[in-house]
Amino acid sequence: MLKGEIVYYHCFAPITPYSYGDEKTMPHIITPAHLGGKQASVYVEAPIGEPVTLVGLRLDEKILTIHTAKVLRNEYSFKSCSTKIIGRANVKNDSKQIQMEGS
Repeated sequence: MLKGEIVYYHCFAPITPYSYGDEKTMPHIITPAHLGGKQASVYVEAPIGEPVTLVGLRLDEKILTIHTAKVLRNEYSFKSCSTKIIGRANVKNDSKQIQMEGS
């Protein structure tokens, strides 16, 4: 059954998601990732229940994708990227794709 959940894996994430340089930081640790192949990755606990805006860039296809989601939970992963955020989104209705011009 589809639940509209998206899993975001990343080896880093902002520790100050509300504004650059903000004194309020999210809980975070510096840790290995990718089964120890990456020596310094940042695990960040995103604010549960809060909306986030996510941006994806596919340079090979020159596509920029933007959507919003609500953070459901955080999971730590040593096997892959350390930051694993699970969010709920309606990407069919809330996602915008922009085709970039140029070479």
